[in-house]
Amino acid sequence: MEFSSKLLDNHTALITGASSGIGKATAIALAQVGSSLALVSRNTEKLKATLEACKKVIPKESKAKILTFQLNMEDQEEMKKVVEEIDKEFNGIDILINSAGNGLMGDFMKNTLSEINEAITVNLVSQIALTHLVLPKIVESKKEKRAVIFLSSVAGRHAFPFVSVYASTKHGISGFAEALFGNIQDTGVKVCAVNPGFVRTPMVVP
Repeated sequence: MEFSSKLLDNHTALITGASSGIGKATAIALAQVGSSLALVSRNTEKLKATLEACKKVIPKESKAKILTFQLNMEDQEEMKKVVEEIDKEFNGIDILINSAGNGLMGDFMKNTLSEINEAITVNLVSQIALTHLVLPKIVESKKEKRAVIFLSSVAGRHAFPFVSVYASTKHGISGFAEALFGNIQDTGVKVCAVNPGFVRTPMVVP
């Protein structure tokens, strides 16, 4: 993934799920154009790998700051603390990229309630909660490019067998993004849900 534009070189992006997959690839792409990054994940070891990969591609003249933050997306109290820490460290947040995800698949009747609750929390509830915490800070930002981006899925538009819970959460987040855009369009903050098909990531292919 490569960006030719320099429009984001003075912006700060908070990226969840930054330790692997699309979240990691997005972080590296933004580092290439000099964006400051708050990399968030529960897996600190993999976050370190993302951090090192980002450092390798930062433009030499860039003053970008890239930091990592550990967060279990199911813990909303910890989420509040991490958001405030990020806001303080970077003096604001301009872009939120919700890339954390849970790829629960299989026969619905064999999925446990614990697995179902975790998938709903990570894929839907936590992303709405994080957006609720971060959005006011993005609205306050004076930067030109401000956005809230959700990594949804083709399963957020079309339901498939054996991804019942996953598809329902992705339909939910796609619907939330569409409704939120109408809610805040007068602020100048962009909102979108990206709906990729199957991508060879650790979530799909362990």
